[in-house]
Amino acid sequence: MYNALSVRARGIKKNRIKEKDKKNFKFIEIKLLDVLQMIGRAGRPQFDDSAVAVIYVQDIKKNFYKRFLYEPFPVESSLLMALPNHVNAEIYAGTIASEQHVMEYIANTYLYRRLFANPSYYGVVDTTPEALTQFLVEVVDNCIEELVLSNCIIINEDEQSLISAPLGAIASVYYLNHKTVRFFASSLTPTATVEELIKVLADCPEYDEIPVRHNEDQINGHLQQIMPLKLPVDAALDSSHTKAFLLLEAHLSHIKLMTDYITDQRSMLDQCFRILNAMLDISILHKWLSTALSVIILMQMIAQAVWHTDHPLLVVPHFSEEIIERIGTDLTIPILKNHFGLDKANIEQARKKAVKKLLDMTVIDEFQATEAVDTLLKWPILQPRKCVLCDTNQVFEIDYLQDERWPKYITAESDMLYRMLFTVELIGPYKFETNAFCPRFHKEKTAGWIVIIGEKDTGELLCCKKLSITGSKQLSIPFRMPKRLGRHIFTTFIMSDSYIGIDQEYNLHCDIVEKKVSDNSIL
Repeated sequence: MYNALSVRARGIKKNRIKEKDKKNFKFIEIKLLDVLQMIGRAGRPQFDDSAVAVIYVQDIKKNFYKRFLYEPFPVESSLLMALPNHVNAEIYAGTIASEQHVMEYIANTYLYRRLFANPSYYGVVDTTPEALTQFLVEVVDNCIEELVLSNCIIINEDEQSLISAPLGAIASVYYLNHKTVRFFASSLTPTATVEELIKVLADCPEYDEIPVRHNEDQINGHLQQIMPLKLPVDAALDSSHTKAFLLLEAHLSHIKLMTDYITDQRSMLDQCFRILNAMLDISILHKWLSTALSVIILMQMIAQAVWHTDHPLLVVPHFSEEIIERIGTDLTIPILKNHFGLDKANIEQARKKAVKKLLDMTVIDEFQATEAVDTLLKWPILQPRKCVLCDTNQVFEIDYLQDERWPKYITAESDMLYRMLFTVELIGPYKFETNAFCPRFHKEKTAGWIVIIGEKDTGELLCCKKLSITGSKQLSIPFRMPKRLGRHIFTTFIMSDSYIGIDQEYNLHCDIVEKKVSDNSIL
């Protein structure tokens, strides 16, 4: 706030005005760049030809500030703090394969130039070339050690090479801090609920820098009282992660926030989907079916700004609990679209009839009814057409709508690679639309679909594939049969990452037998 005002004269008392360091819970000196910015605000544009800025400091700091006020401000490197993330990305890309390569990478950066020009800035007391070289060796060692602790890389002791690990690949693909994937690896559980995932998401290192301004701890305390999910009693209300948790809840609960909180909320939501995709990939890595499904549901909740416990029709504008009771509490969006005939070919005629039905059944006006029907039209409905399971030798046609009381089992070999071929089609006038309809999300989002094959009884995830669907498409999902013999029920989940309430699941009944050995194979 203090650097947002233009005044004729500005005084800065550096020994009194300090900023709070939210990480270490102490007060620190205002940064020199901020001091220069405040000085630059002295004077009123279009009113003053000159202005005065006065800085009050201790005598021992006078020469220090005079130097930086009257001489060009040097630009230093910030690479040291982010070096492990850069190195992890380069190892994943294959451009760095050894510690020597890391040293060569640093030698081509601005950090290397500034280290020899201004070593004291980087904490190097001894300025001899030998000491600076030793400092760089320690930097490389610490960087590699950090990445190993995060399970992002593997060191091949025999070849003295660095190999990217699955967590390192996830961090690189989604532009995450290596500490974030380390945190997820230790915090995610095989059966994490949506509520638990919200807390894990808010606590991740990606949200370390969410600002907590003066007196916002009191605002956080008031917000906490009206939110559906409660924080632990000992939760720090001036923590960035506490604020992130409350901002996410406010988004899902449609709580009106002040301007600063809206800005922080948008900044937080901007990062949500890449972080959640990383959480999903880590769940897939561990083959955790329940956690993976919960992550996808959380994606849907954030995109549509609703809770998964809310009635699915609450995503439709102007639909309240009272209106839903009039229409029917057992309805979902696909059922309601079918009830109104919005999944038929003659859309315009069906649209007019649907508006009339809504006006007859509810108390909303014609404009609101039209907007609600238009929203229903934009909501995609996925219709499966054909499903087959095949291996290298045979093809099985799957009756995905069979009666579960008398299922037909398919004989499959253990530990064999199979492929599920699913032909699906989007229904409606927007079936070729690539952007998701998310009116309560502040920016455009591409609509994506996630297909998962898993076994509910064991909680094991067999495979997962992310894809986009427009019009009609054949989904090819490869997966390996488990080694456990006997009868199994595998479930195929077809889920949207943007729309809630339209997910589909189909069962595949398999009788797994011993893997056949070819006659010409060598035992």
